[in-house]
Amino acid sequence: MFAKVVWPVSLKESENQIEGIIDLLQHFSTEQICLLHVHEKESAEAWRKLEKMAETLKERDFLVENYVRSGHIATTICDFARDQSSDFIILPWKTKMIVHRALLGNNVRDVIRLSNRPVAVYKDSWSSKRRGQQGINSIMYATAFKATDRVVMPYLKYEGVKADTLYLLNVGERAPDPEAEKKRRELVEENLGKIAEECSDCYNNIEKIADLGRPYKRILHQARSKGADLVIAGKYDKASPFSAIMGSIAEHLPHRSPCSLLVIPLEALTVTNHREA
Repeated sequence: MFAKVVWPVSLKESENQIEGIIDLLQHFSTEQICLLHVHEKESAEAWRKLEKMAETLKERDFLVENYVRSGHIATTICDFARDQSSDFIILPWKTKMIVHRALLGNNVRDVIRLSNRPVAVYKDSWSSKRRGQQGINSIMYATAFKATDRVVMPYLKYEGVKADTLYLLNVGERAPDPEAEKKRRELVEENLGKIAEECSDCYNNIEKIADLGRPYKRILHQARSKGADLVIAGKYDKASPFSAIMGSIAEHLPHRSPCSLLVIPLEALTVTNHREA
């Protein structure tokens, strides 16, 4: 599920970013990397930098191929990932000034919006730094008990992803009266329990969290509170009020998330099944 990745590079990545992404890919058990540089004007210098980066990756036992393309960055990345039949895309998060982001847009957000493949966004996790360790120790899955559960579940159970703890989070709205709220909470607990039971063989610890409030804010709060190393969220693309909310959450999470993210679109299941057929 994570064997082949497209890694778009600006060739301005810091050593810490490169090492962090390598560590994340190793924890995903990734084998093959397609390094992609999208440019306005091709140069020999870009190819030299790509080759140098590729050599570093090959020393870590990855299979690496280099590519240079031109065009709109986000669209080119997503089209290239589709053409390469990649399993997912990985990007480092780059903090930008609010004005700059508003004027030029954000490539990470655009890739998440456009991609029909999972998109991993690497961010330095303060929790990992605090523990003095690398990689993924805990995963938080934000579920709304919708169609994305069916798509995300194979990723939560994938044996190539190594994690000790799974946090299952649902953020809902309080019902209008006590009796309805009691029933809502019982249903939430039941649904969280079903997911926990299905994942029980894959993690040493599973914690169920039922929260109230605005999903975007509460997901970020819980990720910080629990010290999660990776947040997984599903993304809806079909037109509906709920899909608009979930799409917006998935696209905005990178801006303030304290840790790395994995955004899985609804189409990911179709893509995976087609590849395995």
